[in-house]
Amino acid sequence: SYQFQTNKRLITNMKKLLLILLFAITYYNSYSQTDTLFYANVEEKPRFAECKEVAKTQEIQCFKEQMDKIIREYIKSITSQGTCGFIQGRVNVSFCINPDGTTKVLQMKSTDKDWEAVAQSIIESLPPFIPAKQNGKPVVVKMLWPIRFELF
Repeated sequence: SYQFQTNKRLITNMKKLLLILLFAITYYNSYSQTDTLFYANVEEKPRFAECKEVAKTQEIQCFKEQMDKIIREYIKSITSQGTCGFIQGRVNVSFCINPDGTTKVLQMKSTDKDWEAVAQSIIESLPPFIPAKQNGKPVVVKMLWPIRFELF
């Protein structure tokens, strides 16, 4: 009987330990570096190097200005290659900025499939970002960015 009670307590304690271990693993995974957060929800936003010293209240504006500038320059380089006539299109690009500052295109929706390859090239050619952080740790940030093509 004593042996039975000891074994029963041992099994109960092992079950408790297993539950604590499972909880700890779940908690750790929910706050790991591989979490994907949306740009609006992350504590420290990803930044271009040009926005590094910008006040926190101006971060979003600086980010937008840098993105628009890079997109305009890329599209301008296309038009200088001899595009003629009026061409218009729009691609909504879903992409992530990784903890190492690189980008990866996740999905694209467009009015013209021909522009998707160009939009992907633009996003993949972005300079490395200063990564976003959540709780002081670099995280993956997901973004959706519209790219408009209006070439004359």
